[in-house]
Amino acid sequence: MVVSRAFGTVPSTSSERAWRPLTPTEADHGWRARQVQWARRLNAVHIAADTGRHHVQGHQPDLVAYLVGQVIAANRTGGRVTLDPAHLTAAEGTRLS
Repeated sequence: MVVSRAFGTVPSTSSERAWRPLTPTEADHGWRARQVQWARRLNAVHIAADTGRHHVQGHQPDLVAYLVGQVIAANRTGGRVTLDPAHLTAAEGTRLS
């Protein structure tokens, strides 16, 4: 499972200098592309934390706890991770793959 902060969430207060030679938007697009590649490479479920930032576990602990619980459950049964869309939405997460 790959959990990413929401795309397009580069802080609007960030300085353009912090991202040089890229703009914050270009940096976010590049970061997003790498997250998608990472999930595909791992053949992983990819979840976006809709309101989380860099430290998703601190910003969206309910989402992280739900996802960890689902991974543990799948491991115990030897099955695949299953995610309830309603529970994921309630925890402010979006399944990307």
